[in-house]
Amino acid sequence: MANKYYYLASSLPFVAFGKPAPITSVHFQEECQKWLTASDLEALRDIDDVNVETDPEDRGFKGEWREFDVSLRKTLSDARSALKVAHEERVRGLARDILDRLTPLEMENRFEEIRWSFLEEKETDYHFDLYWLMVYYLKLKICQRLQMFKIEEGKQAFEEICEVKV
Repeated sequence: MANKYYYLASSLPFVAFGKPAPITSVHFQEECQKWLTASDLEALRDIDDVNVETDPEDRGFKGEWREFDVSLRKTLSDARSALKVAHEERVRGLARDILDRLTPLEMENRFEEIRWSFLEEKETDYHFDLYWLMVYYLKLKICQRLQMFKIEEGKQAFEEICEVKV
């Protein structure tokens, strides 16, 4: 990773889990267009696109993130499948931690918190480079996703869906 983006990285506002995103991911990408090389910008934009294949030889952050994220989602999917056929003993670890939450909102928050923790760990490995910017971008996306959840609207929709019609 040769390119360093000192000015861009140091000019970005702090992001914190559970707090509103200080900027949008669109604004972040617009800023990145000013500073990043074309290939770095493309790599940044591809980091959260599940349809873009990761090079199996990618030993950097991008490969680690994809491996972690896909593994977490698969573990959760397998756990949900096991619960459908009442194999609760097969639900362990992170999946159990997520699925034991009382509400779907709490489950989503815990899922994103686990992803955030992974990003926090990786962030210390990178300084002012593309991988650091990828971590920042993914954290922004998590903040934005959590902001989208509207508790009252969700409750209302849930009640409408579950309402028994006589």
